[in-house]
Amino acid sequence: MSAKVKNFFIALSLANLFVIAEWFNLLFPSKVEFFAQGLNLNGSVAILLIIAFSTALFFFMIQKADTSTGRWTRPLIYLGLILVFLLAVNGVRIVTNVSANYPIFSTDHFLGNWGGGGNKVKLGLVACCGVFFYLRWSRWWVPLFKNSLVLLSLVPLITLGKVALSGIENSSFGLRPSVAAATGVGLPKRKRIVWMVYDEMDQYYSFPGRPESVRLPAFDQLKRESFSATNAYPPSNTTLSSMPAYLLGKFVSDAAPLNKNDLELTLCGETEKKHWSQEPNVFTEARKLGVKSAVVGWYLPYCRSLKANLDACSWEGGFQFKYEGGVLANMGSILLRAVGSKENLNQLHGNVYRTVLENAKKAVADPELNLILVHWPVPHHPGIPGSPDRHFSYPESEPVEAYFSNLMLADDSLRSLRGQMERAGDWADTTVIVTSDHFWRFVSAGFRAKHELSHHYQVPFFVKLAGHHEGVNFGGEFNTIILHDLILSILKGEVGAPSELALWLNKRKSDQASQGVRRLGTSLTSEWTCGAPSHEAEAPSKQAVVKF
Repeated sequence: MSAKVKNFFIALSLANLFVIAEWFNLLFPSKVEFFAQGLNLNGSVAILLIIAFSTALFFFMIQKADTSTGRWTRPLIYLGLILVFLLAVNGVRIVTNVSANYPIFSTDHFLGNWGGGGNKVKLGLVACCGVFFYLRWSRWWVPLFKNSLVLLSLVPLITLGKVALSGIENSSFGLRPSVAAATGVGLPKRKRIVWMVYDEMDQYYSFPGRPESVRLPAFDQLKRESFSATNAYPPSNTTLSSMPAYLLGKFVSDAAPLNKNDLELTLCGETEKKHWSQEPNVFTEARKLGVKSAVVGWYLPYCRSLKANLDACSWEGGFQFKYEGGVLANMGSILLRAVGSKENLNQLHGNVYRTVLENAKKAVADPELNLILVHWPVPHHPGIPGSPDRHFSYPESEPVEAYFSNLMLADDSLRSLRGQMERAGDWADTTVIVTSDHFWRFVSAGFRAKHELSHHYQVPFFVKLAGHHEGVNFGGEFNTIILHDLILSILKGEVGAPSELALWLNKRKSDQASQGVRRLGTSLTSEWTCGAPSHEAEAPSKQAVVKF
């Protein structure tokens, strides 16, 4: 192998390692990939271009170093290339999340021990010593560095193909323009359902127990105009179990990512593992009725898992880097990640919220879609920066501040969607269902103690039936897993008025009670069980509005 060819493969190998954060999980998949959208076409092109440009740059540097006669040129150029290699090592640390199990590798631990105050001097001395030892024995370090990269030179042949294929694979299927207006396809307006699930929206803290300064005019108006329940309990205390349970109409005792496309489920009362993508769900049943369905969501990969059951779909990954914008924008983001820049979770969550809102607007504007599920990322943490007049200030606890600020954003989303539907003349003739996948699990103990509050496990439950706007309050206790059957009953025309819904719900409530299904446990964070709890949930001790 000639020196130039060898140097080219060294440059390619280093360029490939420079963007290791982008392709590591393609070669070594983890369960985290289930929650990530992964590469799209623009992201793939951006990565390939960065590798190409970096290879050219590194090749030029290596050639310059190897042909230079200057005393310091060769070692200094290779010092720069070794620093690039160290950035790649740091990329492995980040993508493998090794600091979760070994805190000694965390940035906070390192800076806490070396970066504060006088320790900065120690950190500088260590860096200077490292550079000195490298320069002193560079004639040994440089060949070792180059030979190591030669050994890794076959890796790019694998990663380049993986990156290209992944980008193509993830760039299909989404919300598409409707042709219903031209073809006349679709059910009557009054058979249309918009089902909104607000992640972690708590019945108590959203209504009787919310602070006076938290204003939720859209939710309050919907409550006055809907069939509402105050004792509705979710199927589980986690999104991972509750959302599949809602769609299947069956309680899920355990859920775990099987691969990036599917969940492995254990249904209550069964021992055999099921694949979420292969189980009949509300969308497969709705399709038998001639209903076209769409999902706009986040966190769970609806468009990968349920693609066969949907006519349109859009989803956002949970707390994961997303390839957004064009090729150049993606190149900038990738380069920042490569040099160790960390994503701001608050900004990421804000981007998810805004994208879900825009896609929800597109879905409800599509007259061809009869059943639309919107899984909102709010009021779930982290806090999303918003306008000052919609920000809840509570310096004693950031999670509390974030929750109520996000709750006001949730209200804004309902107001925005309702306004669009009213302007289009669709609101009155559409059934709108609002609920949550689980209660507020991470309300701080200090917040509860300060305001004499107890645990609460209920979630909101509003059903505004098409053609009706009278407010009806239902006080009976039931589990919201009934939504699977209720949606199908509404689509079939079996439930169309609040009185019919009350009768239907009383029957289902009695069935649940006879089966021992009431509250599925009383723990905020541990897994809930199937069927009746071993003890009663803590009764509400105070129903007063929290004052600040």
